[in-house]
Amino acid sequence: MKDYREEGKHDRERIMFYMGRHEGPFRINKEEVDSVKFFPVKRIDEMMKKEKFTPGTVAIFKELRMHPELLKRLGLS
Repeated sequence: MKDYREEGKHDRERIMFYMGRHEGPFRINKEEVDSVKFFPVKRIDEMMKKEKFTPGTVAIFKELRMHPELLKRLGLS
């Protein structure tokens, strides 16, 4: 688990990052969640270049990329 905190001019952000693996099926509460999407790691890298993520999320993903053994263990490499 990793804990990140960001304070911007207009907001505060706290992100708790947990990793795990789930073989499914997923049961999504449709009253609370609009959509769920899964992306390959390379696609996330591309999306981040276009600034589609908060600074805290970018920091977490960059840290994850520094641990290729975790990506491999999770089947993401």
